[in-house]
Amino acid sequence: MKSKKFWTILIISSLSIFALTSCDIGKAIVVKNKSQSPAYFRLNFSTDSIIDETNSVKAIKSGTINLGTSEKDKKAMIIFGFGGWPTTEVKTFVNKIESIEMEGANTKLKITDKAEIEKFLISRRHGIFFKNVIVIDIR
Repeated sequence: MKSKKFWTILIISSLSIFALTSCDIGKAIVVKNKSQSPAYFRLNFSTDSIIDETNSVKAIKSGTINLGTSEKDKKAMIIFGFGGWPTTEVKTFVNKIESIEMEGANTKLKITDKAEIEKFLISRRHGIFFKNVIVIDIR
């Protein structure tokens, strides 16, 4: 009986420590080329924006991701700091964007309307608890 109580206390303590430990996740946009042709994705910002491209911080006005056709070149990630993409955070991000452009073998899209950009990004959020990744597939 004491053994069961010991294991119960140990498990509850471990879970409590795990839950209270800060595990800040990165919020990111992942762009995937789902075609067999080269593709690109571009974010045009209304002001110089700060982004974190895998640990190197840059101020940019426009960012273009060129996606190739080899497996290693078909996917790219832009990290925008820590946290998730709740609707309020997406709206704040959208206010900094002038347009989103992308082109692939079967896709050519340019979105300039802020409401449409917001809808586009919100519909592509993924994540178990925090919706921390926006995944954009170019076909």
